[in-house]
Amino acid sequence: KITPYSNASVESLSVSQAISKHGSRDANHERTQQKHVIVLCSWMPMGEDWTEEIRNGGVAEYILIGEKDDGNCGDNWKTWGNPDFCFSSEDTEGEEM
Repeated sequence: KITPYSNASVESLSVSQAISKHGSRDANHERTQQKHVIVLCSWMPMGEDWTEEIRNGGVAEYILIGEKDDGNCGDNWKTWGNPDFCFSSEDTEGEEM
């Protein structure tokens, strides 16, 4: 028998709101809290990349669920690093291919 948790709460937050509330870095990327934050992100909208904001928010680890390569989830280059979808030099600045 599964017993539901009566004290669990669910919040509907955007990526920015969630990182601001639960991340461990401030707007200047300075560490503000000593906590280990793990993000579980499933089926990021096609063409959008949230990983930069997640990393800059002081998240220790993140798990991405969805299709990669030429799938329909996230940005093929910025999220998954698929070089077939790197279209400008600013996208590769500071990165090796």
